[in-house]
Amino acid sequence: MACRRIITILKALQRSWRGIFDIFYPHVCVICGESIEDRKELLCSTCLLQLPRTQHAELRGNSVEQIFEDIPLRHSLVRGGTFCYYEYDSTYRELIHTFKYRNQPQVGTHLGQIAAKEFALHGFFDGINYLVPVPLHRKRVYKRTYNQAEIICEGLAEVIGIKVDTTHLKRRINNESQTKKTAEERQRNTQGIFEVNQPEDWEGKHILLVDDIITTGATMKACMQAMRKIKGLRVSVFALGIAHIPILIEE
Repeated sequence: MACRRIITILKALQRSWRGIFDIFYPHVCVICGESIEDRKELLCSTCLLQLPRTQHAELRGNSVEQIFEDIPLRHSLVRGGTFCYYEYDSTYRELIHTFKYRNQPQVGTHLGQIAAKEFALHGFFDGINYLVPVPLHRKRVYKRTYNQAEIICEGLAEVIGIKVDTTHLKRRINNESQTKKTAEERQRNTQGIFEVNQPEDWEGKHILLVDDIITTGATMKACMQAMRKIKGLRVSVFALGIAHIPILIEE
């Protein structure tokens, strides 16, 4: 009886402290600034519903799959999709910038979790063995403090339970930023910059290659080029956003 009373008192104190904390440090939506009661959420219900979703999870032959239909592999692309449209001067673009450039990795994790829940409903992750983030060069990771693709993978993995593999695919060259480059220049800028360590580990596997934004697909195609000789490897691709040319994407 005494223990139950103590637990009741502690819960009341917790609620009181949380209320005081919320007054001085309110938890708000990262897009609109409206107050959110659940501190686990980063988007209010209105902004969550208004995200410019692509519906790629249920749409085969979508624009992402068309980008990679001519990939130089022994195998073909299994699935491809992005979560939302990434348009110039949009709130979603601002949200991605907050995650990517303003030291807010929790935004990327949260978006990955949301996307995973919605894409899993359509079997998008069925049969995948590993989530593989597009790697950054160590100099760029040092500057940013994290690789945004790894953060997205962590969010996906928390929901779908698939292992994140950061050991096999490596960026061997710190290439120039893709900003302000044409599609042809992006292609040249990414040639030969990736390599796969111990490729035999991936034989007969199905990997999901993950990045933040897909524009021309040049970076992911360069990753695939490094994998082209791995026997029986199957590849799917995912990103948080897809941009339309000529929008410029910062790396």
